[in-house]
Amino acid sequence: MKLPLFSTKTISKMRSLGLSESQVIDVFNNGIYVTEATGNKTAIKKIGSCEIGCQYDLNMRTGQYLITDVWKKSI
Repeated sequence: MKLPLFSTKTISKMRSLGLSESQVIDVFNNGIYVTEATGNKTAIKKIGSCEIGCQYDLNMRTGQYLITDVWKKSI
């Protein structure tokens, strides 16, 4: 599997949340996948006392995944 790419906005948000690229890739590869009613594709994983999620999209032309948003919340 190819590694996903990150949008510039996502990288900036990861820094502000204190998330590393490897943590988000772990969520993408090993998280629970959800497709929302809006069509957004999401992966979510509980890590310690936090839930980390990422929203992603697939470029149909290249077959490359792009992480478009991330979040982290305490549970």
